Amino acid sequence: MIRFLTSDMAKYLPGVLAPALVGLVEIPILTGLFSPQEYGSYALTITMVVVLDLCAGWLTLSVLRFYPAAERDQRLGSLYGSVLLSAAGWIALLAGGLITVVLALSSTLAARQREFLLIGSAIFVVLAYFHVLLHFLRASRRVGWYSAFSVWLHLARLAIALTLVRVMGWGLEGFLWAYVISLAVACPFLQWISLPPGQHLRLRAEGRIIAQMLRYGFPLVVCLLMDWAMNLSNLFFLKYFRSPDEVGIYAASQGVFSKGLFLLTTLFHTAAMPLEMRVWEKEGPDQARRFLSQVSRYFILVCLPLAGLLVVLARPIVVVLTAREYHQGYRIVPFLVAGGLLLGLQQRFQGGLLFRSRSILVMCGFLLAALGNLGLNLLLIPRYGYMGAAAGVTGGYVLLLSFMCITSRRFFSWPFPVRSLARSALAVAVAAGTVWGLGQMVGQAHWVLILVGVPSGLVVYVAAVVLLGEVSPREWQALRELVLRSDRRAPEPVVVEEQTGP
Repeated sequence: MIRFLTSDMAKYLPGVLAPALVGLVEIPILTGLFSPQEYGSYALTITMVVVLDLCAGWLTLSVLRFYPAAERDQRLGSLYGSVLLSAAGWIALLAGGLITVVLALSSTLAARQREFLLIGSAIFVVLAYFHVLLHFLRASRRVGWYSAFSVWLHLARLAIALTLVRVMGWGLEGFLWAYVISLAVACPFLQWISLPPGQHLRLRAEGRIIAQMLRYGFPLVVCLLMDWAMNLSNLFFLKYFRSPDEVGIYAASQGVFSKGLFLLTTLFHTAAMPLEMRVWEKEGPDQARRFLSQVSRYFILVCLPLAGLLVVLARPIVVVLTAREYHQGYRIVPFLVAGGLLLGLQQRFQGGLLFRSRSILVMCGFLLAALGNLGLNLLLIPRYGYMGAAAGVTGGYVLLLSFMCITSRRFFSWPFPVRSLARSALAVAVAAGTVWGLGQMVGQAHWVLILVGVPSGLVVYVAAVVLLGEVSPREWQALRELVLRSDRRAPEPVVVEEQTGP
């Protein structure tokens, strides 16, 4: 299965990039057309939709976990029916709860906010159902379709929103209704395409499957909510203990630097998790150990240099992308980058627990991390401000990774690529030193340093990794074959040689 990882990542890339790119375009449009008060109501509505969608995450995560076993046992029809009927009931329950709360609080809510929240309930219904169907494509490795629908959601939504607002004269509600329209158009096609091959749509639920999904998925919903809360709680603590200015400085640097590394870790996790479950269910524990080790090696070799470049170029990036009052935020970048790496690494160790369906232990790890983050926030933020907030997030992820490492090895141990980590770290140090030297030469020419430093750092890193012997003869041979046949047919993914710890 490792040979499919690189090709799947390439196919997932458009679907992962689309929301980030659309967000970069959308924010200036929203803030330019509407008042801060209206934009605040819009942001609150979208936040509510996100929270409810996370609460429905047990359905999508269960699809990823149990699809390979159902495919092996020829029970895909039962899984599909059980998931869809469970989704219909759960989504209706959550949406009904939101509508009830909004109506009950109608006398205290502004009319505009009430309208937005009611539209938000409609967004949640179609979005949650869309995500459930989409994860059948992810679980079955129909990656092209997965990315196509992901790109459609974001591009079509933006186009419809601009049409409603600029052409038809709607207000900010046009951006909300654009969610509903774009999702409603896509769902019938997605319903048909997501149907497992050779299956007919028969909505028949099995109590055993639903119970299995609940036991596995609900603890993971707590994990999703805890991770989301960890990344937002810092802003509230900063506002309470310090000042709105520090909230802005922290949020600006977090927004700039978390996106790059987060996109890469998301891409790895999106591609790797369905493959991990397939290897476990269809090829057995030994191949699963080998696969986890190789995916971790890929993760280290690709993500560590990006992290190093973000740290050494933190100040010029912040200076170029933000106003002067935000420039001091570059000091929190090492903490933010370290947190992103730790989060990505713990996802690799989660596999051992999820193979055994020990999701309750994964939940315990996230609860420990959230409590640790809370304690560090209370201890550090009053004294150190946004630096303490960044350190608190990193500390929470240190606890999370430590818990996952220790706990997962009790149920499923695998060889971590220690040698690859050491070689990559040394290569990153050499590359970072090179970029730092370039910075001393160019002085305050921040754009020049970024444009020259990124490619220079990557070239030095690759050269150092090669000189340190990280690329095996077998991999060199595979790369040569890839180049030789590239002009004759589409290239196949490279098969890497396993390199694990001592």
